[in-house]
Amino acid sequence: IEGTESVRCSIWGAVYHLTEKEKSRERWKRESLGEPSAPEALILVRPKTEDLGKRISVLAGRGALHSVWRPVGAGYLVTVTLMNQSVAEEGRPEPDDCLFQSGFSCAADGGTISDYPQLTSLGHDPEEEELALLYRGRRIFAVGHGCGAHWSGEARDLIVKTAVMPLHEAFPVTREVAGAPGDARSSSIDTILSLDHLADERIPFKTICTELRQFVGRYGSWIAGLEHQARNLGVQHSASSSRILARLRSALVRMEAGVSHLEREPLVQRAFRLATRAMIMQMVHSGRSYGGTSRKRNEAAFVQPQYSGAAVSNLRWFPFQLAFMLLTVESVSDASSAERDVVDLIWFPTGGGKTEAYRWVAALEMILRRLRHGDEGAGTAVIKRYTLRLLTSQQFQRAASLICACERLRTTEKDLGME
Repeated sequence: IEGTESVRCSIWGAVYHLTEKEKSRERWKRESLGEPSAPEALILVRPKTEDLGKRISVLAGRGALHSVWRPVGAGYLVTVTLMNQSVAEEGRPEPDDCLFQSGFSCAADGGTISDYPQLTSLGHDPEEEELALLYRGRRIFAVGHGCGAHWSGEARDLIVKTAVMPLHEAFPVTREVAGAPGDARSSSIDTILSLDHLADERIPFKTICTELRQFVGRYGSWIAGLEHQARNLGVQHSASSSRILARLRSALVRMEAGVSHLEREPLVQRAFRLATRAMIMQMVHSGRSYGGTSRKRNEAAFVQPQYSGAAVSNLRWFPFQLAFMLLTVESVSDASSAERDVVDLIWFPTGGGKTEAYRWVAALEMILRRLRHGDEGAGTAVIKRYTLRLLTSQQFQRAASLICACERLRTTEKDLGME
């Protein structure tokens, strides 16, 4: 807090009283001691030396506020604590001695709440440095102790509140690629994300590779923009920005190498298309119209699904999924690749598309073994391991649908073996 030595506080909470007790039922009545919409208000002033440790009674004497003021820079780092005045005699408090739905908010009285001090000088962890760079625009005004912290408003109107369960909206991963209005490259990138387009045998693979290079080129342009931004960062972010940019450039080189590998390897081109077709088939059969809905055996007549054309035009890769394919296609299909020993980790939220990305790679490996070795390419090709039982069951179902799709392709494609 800067510019003042007082804090406006609003406190709320409630207690419950036992009003009726029967053999199998109890009735409790809630007594409000303040609500977020109608709180108890007071002003905390930086205590003098003789008042250090003094508590201020609140919530009809059931609670107390205590504050600690530490000089930091041009202001103070203030810790405000709401405590229950009741003390359990036998180690376990009675329900009617507890405070429920309690909380408080604070605002600088005539001053401002500035950013919470970061102790970056005490540690030199590379990950912490990189997180500080990536989230440098996300300001922190408070840290909760035994609770969460939430804030709203700006400058002198900033209010910090306690939060039992902090809420934050996490936006989903999108399939859209940002581009300037009217940029012709945007439409070509939208096209290359289509699974049906990538699997279409009628399209020359040279055209596919050209579109893939445009896709990778957009990634390169994004990296160039970040390099330009890095020149304007402070010295404290120099090392972390260099490490991040080096990893991005390495990924770009591998993706470009993946496209080049596809251009010169007809067999990998064939496996690329068949793996994509297998993914289309399993996505269709996992959808609501087929495997995605439980129904009685004779509830509806079976309709043969379509695996190409308008019926699957809505199936599109997320950009990161296609990037992951290009990142790994060379090392998976070329035993002499320099990246053969690299472990690529997909780090995305639940429902973001990780499973489809690695299953495509699994399909590529299985199909490529059959194209190269026929029936001798059968056997264990991919090992999967999961640590959660529910995840194991669900992922097994999804993997089984892919295996069924690959088997269906084997029966129609003569170069995939006889069994």
